[in-house]
Amino acid sequence: MVDAASLALEPLEASFEDHADPYLGVIDIPSTWRTLADALDAATSTDPIPKTNAKVQVIKRAEVGTSTDPTLAPFAADDPAQVAGLERFLLKVTPLTVAALKANARSSAFDGYDALGDTGEDGVSCEHELKHVGGLAASAPESVTAVAWNCTGAIAAAAYGALDATEGHSWAPRKSVLCAWAVTRRTLDPSAADTIIELGDCVACLAFHPEQPMLLAGGAYNGDVLLWDLGNEEEPLLLKSVLSEYTHHEPVLQVAWVRQLRGGFDLVSASADGRVLQWHPEDDALGLKHPTGGFTVTWRAARAPGYLSGGGGPMGDSSGSGAKIHGTTALSFSKEDPTSFVVGAESGLVLKCSLIAAQQQSPDTIVAAGKEVEWTPAAARVLSRVPYMDFQKTKLKIEKAAITARESKITLEIVFGAEVPARSLFASPVAFAYEAHAGPVYALVHSPFHRHLFLSASTDSGVRLFSALQAAPLLTVYPSGGTAFCVAW
Repeated sequence: MVDAASLALEPLEASFEDHADPYLGVIDIPSTWRTLADALDAATSTDPIPKTNAKVQVIKRAEVGTSTDPTLAPFAADDPAQVAGLERFLLKVTPLTVAALKANARSSAFDGYDALGDTGEDGVSCEHELKHVGGLAASAPESVTAVAWNCTGAIAAAAYGALDATEGHSWAPRKSVLCAWAVTRRTLDPSAADTIIELGDCVACLAFHPEQPMLLAGGAYNGDVLLWDLGNEEEPLLLKSVLSEYTHHEPVLQVAWVRQLRGGFDLVSASADGRVLQWHPEDDALGLKHPTGGFTVTWRAARAPGYLSGGGGPMGDSSGSGAKIHGTTALSFSKEDPTSFVVGAESGLVLKCSLIAAQQQSPDTIVAAGKEVEWTPAAARVLSRVPYMDFQKTKLKIEKAAITARESKITLEIVFGAEVPARSLFASPVAFAYEAHAGPVYALVHSPFHRHLFLSASTDSGVRLFSALQAAPLLTVYPSGGTAFCVAW
């Protein structure tokens, strides 16, 4: 008897071979889905890779030769060969020269022509002597203090005033006149102005608008800035500044029209009180009631001209307790950069200034930071020039004034009505000092031909040519022994 447990422990040997039945033989079950596989022989190949041999050469050769003509020996009068050559040359060219001279003598091409040097004159002659006679001009000062031509060159304007105490009134208020002649008119009468305007005080400077031929600006001895329309016969005075802490308090000695980057023109005035003020008369609401910005020209005496070094270093300083206010007698703006200008002072200083030199913050930043009240761009430009130490205090004072007045926007009226000290609003614009004159500078003119050049004229009789990039003048001339009041290109 076989034990079942023993059978379970013995492994069965595996057998993998076809079963063969002795009676049936090998059993084969054909597949129902597999068919005979197709076979195909094929061959592929690529085109042979082309190969090219080439040679390059980059060497360049050049041969250059120079030579000068040999030095000619001096003519030897005792050399028969040289004498014979000179005779042949003269015999050849003399008939040609004589024929040309005879042809010129018969020609009428230069009939009536006189060379300037032949007459002994310099080519400049006086066409008219303009002086209004009688009427309002009878009581006006005799001295001409300013002359200006309009943008078309058709109108010449002149202002009259006392130049010194010998004329009886000096800077004291005195009635005067403004005269204008249309010099291109056939009916021009030099003794009778086409336009004559009575003035409450003498005018020291004039400037026509660059694009509007009848618009004329002027500065008076009493500190007023005025604007006239010469085409308005009934009421030619358009605008007049209003005396305040933020306007001029001494004679306005220079006015100039300056093109602005934002479009239009601003009027800039310079005064003996050391202030340079910007005005925007094209703004009907503002006019000349308030300046749109301003500066006070301050400078501490320096050992040498040049850029500011801060802290009263060797180059001087435009701020601080040691800086002094210098009366401004002349200014001129760059033809290329409307933010850059130079000023001349009564002390003889010539200073380079910038409208953005004193800017502490961007006006756009001030406008964007307005929370309780909104800052207008014009008001933000004034605040941007407040010195850093006074900035926050000034800003809070102006905003408080706006809130008290229940205004939602801070305009120039709010800024100047907040009674902020003028020294805080009008910082110094000085960025560079040039070599000073020995007397007051009464004329500065930028070159219309070169962006860096300008001229200066002073009572020291000197006329200087400066480059904006260096402190020392390029050229100094003394045309005469007298005072140089004006200069032009």
